[in-house]
Amino acid sequence: MGIIIRNSIKATAINYIGVILGAISILFIQTKVLTPDQIGEVRLLLDKAVLVLPLVLFGMDTVSSRFYFHFEKDARSYSRYWTMLLSIPFVLSCVLFVITYPFNIHHFWLISIILVSYSYSLIIEAYLTTKAKIAYPTFLRSVLFRLVYLISVILYYYQLISFRTVLLTFTFWHVLHLALLLLYLHKYLTFSFRPDFSFWKHERFKEIMTFSSFLLVGASSAVLVARLDTVMLEGITSSQAFVGIYTIGLSIAAFIEMPKRPVAQIAIPILSKDLANNELDKVDILYKKSALNLLIISCTLFSLIWINIDFIFEHIPNGEIYQTGKYVVFFLGLAKVFDLGLGINQEVISASQYYRWNLLLMPFLTLVTILLNFYFISKYNSATGAAAATLISLSLFNLLRTFLVKWKLGLLPFTKEYFIVILLTPFPFIIDYFFLSTIENSWIKMILDSTVVLLLFVFPIYFFNLSDDITKLVNKLKAIVFP
Repeated sequence: MGIIIRNSIKATAINYIGVILGAISILFIQTKVLTPDQIGEVRLLLDKAVLVLPLVLFGMDTVSSRFYFHFEKDARSYSRYWTMLLSIPFVLSCVLFVITYPFNIHHFWLISIILVSYSYSLIIEAYLTTKAKIAYPTFLRSVLFRLVYLISVILYYYQLISFRTVLLTFTFWHVLHLALLLLYLHKYLTFSFRPDFSFWKHERFKEIMTFSSFLLVGASSAVLVARLDTVMLEGITSSQAFVGIYTIGLSIAAFIEMPKRPVAQIAIPILSKDLANNELDKVDILYKKSALNLLIISCTLFSLIWINIDFIFEHIPNGEIYQTGKYVVFFLGLAKVFDLGLGINQEVISASQYYRWNLLLMPFLTLVTILLNFYFISKYNSATGAAAATLISLSLFNLLRTFLVKWKLGLLPFTKEYFIVILLTPFPFIIDYFFLSTIENSWIKMILDSTVVLLLFVFPIYFFNLSDDITKLVNKLKAIVFP
């Protein structure tokens, strides 16, 4: 867990710089400069691309981290490996373009450019995790992208560019992102790469294709579960403004999930190796520690956000418009807590021999997601309906994955400390409801509410040493601040 913690801290710190930048951008600048329709239009560009992303990737991003050690024995195997990773998405993207072009999809070419660039970026990022190099890719995705997009929005505000140019900037950043990753990747290639299309002759090729086929079903369904909400929200309500409101709520809730990605990125190659060697004791330790640490972080962030939610909407431009999405934050925030709190169950399944079970679980969950979104969005005709559907579907998704890990590997993410953390979570809200709810000055209330979360939730976790990793991290921060 040590290497995961060290690299995750770096990536998480960069992520949070990006999140702060993104929060300033979307909560205080985009809400002032752009209309809800325009915010929704930008969001749909990415979501529509990501919806078909698994069809193009064919699992090559996961393959690049799961099977890399089988191909690093010699230069020829390594060339076959990279040829496979790059050529399969290219062929599949060409097929997809031919099929979808006649449908006159709005912003077809912009979505297509994002799709291809995003696909190869994910493959390269996944490979770099095998070298424990996640800080720079995280910086590109989390910080530099948000900065470039923010500049384009500011230029639009001063009427120096059109909104069409804002959309083009958003799109072509993904191309630049890919180019920067390729330059960085060159330093960490094990061997010089030369195209070798005989990769199908490698002894692992059949296993990889089988794995990718099952992963395609699982990944497609997972993406649908995560991204279908905005597309269905627009389709059912015929309103990009609702998507804009939903996007604002999602951007607030997104603070909660930031720690998970670096943990998952670093964990996948370690899990693959430990499971291949049948070292379930190591997997169990990693599984439990990740769940406990992610639960603590997600509960802390959710508490700070929800206890101050009225303060947040009161101080963003046009907050009266976006406050209709208050419970979007609540439902999506709970969904994030549920996802993080059950640890790296998806990564454990994907790295194990039981990845085929995704073929059975995911289509069922996709159907449930579609039905829930249709029901809640149609009934409430609002962004809140989509958020409620997302909470239910993601919670069910995580429960089934946790059950599968227990059934097949005999592992659960729970410990005694885990349940103590859950019991501590409501206390700040109880104090706020009975003692602080009548405070009229919003700034004083925000400071007091946040202090209560730290004193009644965070401090007991540190004082009683509920997590060794969190305690060590706090002690290091104390040594820096108070040398």
